[in-house]
Amino acid sequence: MDTPETLQQYYEITRRQVPEELQRAAGHTRHFNVLLRKNCMLTIPFGRRDYYKICLSRGQAVLYTEKGEVAVTRPTLFFSNPVIKFGWRNISRDQEGYVCLFNELYVSAELKRELKKLGRLFENEIYPLVTLSDEEYDLFHQYFRLMADEYTGRFEYKDEVIQSLLKLIIFTAMKIHLATHPSAKAERQGLLVNRFLDALDAQFPIDSPRNPIRMKTPADFAGHLNTHVNHLNHTIKVATGKTTSELIAGKRTAEAMALLKNTEWTIAEIGAGLGFDYPQYFNAFFKKQTGKSPKSYRQALL
Repeated sequence: MDTPETLQQYYEITRRQVPEELQRAAGHTRHFNVLLRKNCMLTIPFGRRDYYKICLSRGQAVLYTEKGEVAVTRPTLFFSNPVIKFGWRNISRDQEGYVCLFNELYVSAELKRELKKLGRLFENEIYPLVTLSDEEYDLFHQYFRLMADEYTGRFEYKDEVIQSLLKLIIFTAMKIHLATHPSAKAERQGLLVNRFLDALDAQFPIDSPRNPIRMKTPADFAGHLNTHVNHLNHTIKVATGKTTSELIAGKRTAEAMALLKNTEWTIAEIGAGLGFDYPQYFNAFFKKQTGKSPKSYRQALL
């Protein structure tokens, strides 16, 4: 297995001073930096890095990816993470822009969530790369310059400001990509629907009342899928014609009917397995869905 390039190696390869905190901790410390691309390498070998990298680039180059080569002829923003392999070769002499680097220890839970959203958006693309207009390049240039200013400043909450700017860069990139790739939005929505249905199906069948289902509401599934519940509800409704709640209720009802028919579990046990805290809640739910109580439904099967 290829050994990923470390942050220390990056600084050594680019002939930059290794930051003091990395030297002291042998790399095992949170780290962020933002650098101008004017002194960037002509060629970056193809491979993985053990850190995140966001590059704002203006200048002709070739990006090497696992899915093929990409000719970079316009202003570009590209993202790298510890999973992605890439290489880079400058073509034109003049190279402008910024590079920011940060490791896993620097990433907050919230920033991690947004990076995952970005990754899902580009799952079917050749690489997480956004081609920019001159105006968009200038906008991102301002964001990176603000990060550089904060990085060298002494503000008590500068890390919070920098991570907010990183999220702004991520969401702005997603917005531009979706606006210029309409099919990406449809693919992403289809992926969310499939992931929801897979997560719903994975909870069934129930093998024991002592192992109840964990996700019972749209909010439960939205949390599991790292998306907003309103976005999940809208996407499911558009794709299936049914609400998220209707699909969850339908699945719980079908499982309840199967358990009433095929097991000797008590009605209280079946309700517990389906995630109802009290038998009367299960009784009310089942009657609303089928028009019969669980007891009368089971008796009708005899």
